[in-house]
Amino acid sequence: FPVTIGVQIVGNQIFGFVRGVNVGTMTYGVINRNDISSTVNALRVSTANSSLTIEGNYLETSASNATAVYAPGLGSSLNNLIMFRNNTVIAAAGTTTTGMQINDAGNTNNYNWIISDNIFSGFDQYDILLNNAGNIRIENNNLLSTSPTYSIYVNTVVRSPVHISKNWAKKAISSDASTNITNGLIVTGK
Repeated sequence: FPVTIGVQIVGNQIFGFVRGVNVGTMTYGVINRNDISSTVNALRVSTANSSLTIEGNYLETSASNATAVYAPGLGSSLNNLIMFRNNTVIAAAGTTTTGMQINDAGNTNNYNWIISDNIFSGFDQYDILLNNAGNIRIENNNLLSTSPTYSIYVNTVVRSPVHISKNWAKKAISSDASTNITNGLIVTGK
């Protein structure tokens, strides 16, 4: 989508695309109760100003080198809040797959996410991968993938806090740098 205000994507079936929904720049958006199956990204969120609610969706990838929910780093920090809750995120096929990735290894500024009450399954890299994380809360998720080393992996924390609690994880929850604890990474239970 180009620059959009107040968009609601509700109750759709979206199949057969490389990217199911590609949010370019959105202000006050809702993505709710959709069935989205794609080869690379079921959902790609670049720039969300103010609030974006992503709730009750079925998000599936079906190819190798895929990330079901991808939020690349941004050029500047935004005043946003992204609620990602009650979604089912599945890898139906493929290798080198990740459920959700926020920021790239070299980029930042995609902050302020609440990731709660979701199901992730079938991924072989990570269920949730955070690069250069900031102001993120991950709680009450069912992380069911059995192949990855880590269900949740936090590369670097650049803006505190990153709060991880009450997740049911088949694999470990881990962080790359020991300084993440002093920089605001909080893990209060598996």
